[in-house]
Amino acid sequence: MQPREWYNLVDDINADIAGIVRAQRTLSEINDGLAQRLHNPKEEDFIHADMWGIDPGAPRITQVDGVSVRARMLRRQGLRQRDIKGADLLYEIVGRKFALVQYKKPNRKGRVKRDAEQLDD
Repeated sequence: MQPREWYNLVDDINADIAGIVRAQRTLSEINDGLAQRLHNPKEEDFIHADMWGIDPGAPRITQVDGVSVRARMLRRQGLRQRDIKGADLLYEIVGRKFALVQYKKPNRKGRVKRDAEQLDD
């Protein structure tokens, strides 16, 4: 292996490690936000429970090809409510991988507004 190849490999490894650390920090912030909501329910939590018999903070677990996928709602409605990390849903293979999903409805022209602040979060 040539020195330049070695330096490139080390750079790639460090970038992977930085990505893993960033993802774990993000997931930790999401779990902290969900824990805060659990201890401080809002009106919408009671509405969901009374209307549909579900707690919006409770995870829903489904099986996909033998893999358990946990989905949790992060979106909040109402005045002064915040989504967690700007996302609507968290899909997670616990302890392995996760994905944040943000739904957007197109306008009459079929375009989606770019919400930079939400997307950055």
